[in-house]
Amino acid sequence: MSDFSCDNAGNTQAADLNATVTVAATGQLLNSETDATITVEAGKRYVVTALVGYVLLGILTTATAANIMWCAADGQTIQIKVPVGTTSLHYRAVGTTPIAYLREVADKGAM
Repeated sequence: MSDFSCDNAGNTQAADLNATVTVAATGQLLNSETDATITVEAGKRYVVTALVGYVLLGILTTATAANIMWCAADGQTIQIKVPVGTTSLHYRAVGTTPIAYLREVADKGAM
């Protein structure tokens, strides 16, 4: 039996996000210390792991605090769901030589 938790929108996720099954070869390095964008797939779920420092994410520029939708702290893994119609994810890594990674979560049928 697997343990899952559920967010406020009804999306299930692994109880331990570090155990999330991800799609091979979808990892993207997030290390820009200024607002940058990466390409994502609309409606897909991703996990973000901040290894050094922390990372701010949003669908609009992260230079404006009101646009920040998600934040992963140093050593933390979070799960995000990209809104339908969105294919660009803005991010900004913060810290001394910050490093974070984004990976696509595998569909249930692929697990």
